[in-house]
Order: sequence, then C-alpha cells, then structure tokens
Amino acid sequence: MPSARAEDSPEDRANLGYYTYNDLASVRRAAAEAGDDLAAILVSPFKHDAGYDQELVDPAFARGLRALCDATGAALILDDVRCGFRLHLGSSWEPVGVDPDLSAWSKAIANGHPLAAVLGNDAFRGGAQQVFVTGSFWFSAVPMAAAIATITALGEENAVEAMARTGSALREGILAQARSWDLRVRYTGPAVMPYLTFAGDPDYELANVFAAQALRGGVYLHPRHNWFVSAAMTGADLALVLEATDQAFAAVRKQIGQ
Repeated sequence: MPSARAEDSPEDRANLGYYTYNDLASVRRAAAEAGDDLAAILVSPFKHDAGYDQELVDPAFARGLRALCDATGAALILDDVRCGFRLHLGSSWEPVGVDPDLSAWSKAIANGHPLAAVLGNDAFRGGAQQVFVTGSFWFSAVPMAAAIATITALGEENAVEAMARTGSALREGILAQARSWDLRVRYTGPAVMPYLTFAGDPDYELANVFAAQALRGGVYLHPRHNWFVSAAMTGADLALVLEATDQAFAAVRKQIGQ
C-alpha cells in the first residue's frame, strides 16, 4: 500500500485501512475494523509498488474481494491507470472473472495525450449524477480523438497479444543474459510490464548502474519502477534493447568485480 506523503494531513488518511496484497485474511480484518463504515476496497490489477518486486494477482484473492464487497455493499474499485489496455482490452481482471464496480483509467487510454476516465456500473450512476465537477481541459478534442484512435488500433492490431509476445522475448533474452554474466536477478510482473531487481541490492546501486549503462545504449529502463513494453516495438527495437541490456549487465559485473 502507498506510504504517507509529506504533504498529507492526518485527515487525508484518517479513514483509510490497509491490507496485504494477495492476503485475503488481512483484507477481512481491515473490513471488520471499518465495520458499517466500509465504503470501498481499492486494489490494483497486480502489485506494482515502485521499488519492490512485483506480484501477480492470485485469482482466488480477486474473487474473494468481489465476494466481500458483494456481502458488505462496499464498492470494489480497480486502479487500472497503469495496467489498462496492457493486460486486456477490457478490465485487467476480466481474465480472472472479476468485474469491479468502479475503475480508473489513464496513461495508455490516449497514447500519451492527457486524458483520464472513471468507469462504473449502474449502481453508481445516480451518485455520479449528483456530483458537480469541472475542469479546464475536459472538452479538448485532440485527446478524445487520440483515445478513440488508440482504442480502435489496440483492437484491430491485436496489440495486447503483440505486447505479450515482445515482452516474453524480452524476458527470455534478459534472463539468458543475466545467467551468462553470472548475475542473480529477479524479473517479476507480467511480460508487458516487467521489473528487474538484483539480488543483494537493497540500495539500488546495481540497478542504477544497469539503468545508466542501458541509457548510454539508447534504452530507458527505470531502476525502481516497472517498465512498459509498447505495441509499436519492432524486432529491431527488441534487438537494440537486448544489445543495451547485455552491455548493462557487463557494467554491473564490472561494478561487482570479477
């Protein structure tokens, strides 16, 4: 779960409870503490906290959250801002058979243009109609057109499947390189949104060396955040990435010493 930011006031978090991802018992404890005041359970499609190894969702955990919300009347809210249109063309939890009540979308929805959306089922339509909000750029035509074009292209070009293939090839290549340089790494998360960490690197020293050297080779790989595979990546792009990561592993091996 996210940590408190310096600018947060006590009131910002006074009504929040916390649980451990993929631990349904911890969710039930948090819900019991909230009692009748439980409004919603907010969850991401998989655990992708920055700076930590990623963790795919256990389908039983997802279904357990859905059942708990149904039993208590709470809303199940899926944060699809980062994962939306990368794991599935619909909700990221559709493949595990779980539909959220509300979901938040952004990032890929307009291919980089500034746009976000909140989706909800009919149970929340009346409440949404009673809330007045406005914004300076709500009627900007370009992001809307970009979103329509992006979502259309994602479907017509089988982009999710293409990203999965490229991501799988990237994972296989990087893990093979790590073995060849005798480096122990953890490569976690789905193929389209992977994250690489080095064993025994709590301060990200090796990750920073790796990312810096990859950047010299023309490839941007974040040392403390998951990466994003693009549907626009070609075979030549993948070859460029793997050439850069091989040199990056060489730099890490030099940092550690032979």
